[in-house]
Amino acid sequence: MTPRKKGAVVVRQRLAWIEKKLEDGFSRQAVLTMLQEQDDLDLTFSSFLKTLQRARLEAPARMKATRTARLTRKADRRIRREAEQKNRRTQRETRKEVPATLVNQTPSESLIALPLVESAPKETSVLPEPIFEQPSKPKSFWKRVFGG
Repeated sequence: MTPRKKGAVVVRQRLAWIEKKLEDGFSRQAVLTMLQEQDDLDLTFSSFLKTLQRARLEAPARMKATRTARLTRKADRRIRREAEQKNRRTQRETRKEVPATLVNQTPSESLIALPLVESAPKETSVLPEPIFEQPSKPKSFWKRVFGG
């Protein structure tokens, strides 16, 4: 059986790991649960928060390298994201451009189908439709009030 470590020791030793997990989107409660499972840590949530706060204050020099690395990773992600957006824009623009060979083709050279021959519209005589006179029904009260 291994002896239990004090909470402050575990938090100080695993501070970089804790910061990375928090940066990755884990909640502080989830990080504490992970530490309790992995390192057999015996801390309450409020004690963990206070210990974490003290460890952050004590280790600015140690964390400086980690913070620089974190900022570098963020910058790398931003640069990569901008490059991907630029690539998507150029791909969309190339899709929108119509090749010059299709623009200069006459309809007879079309690759899709033969050109349509438009026929002159035929003159059709329109017969007048019979008009049926129906007496209009009087509107109901509600239709007169609310329309319809």
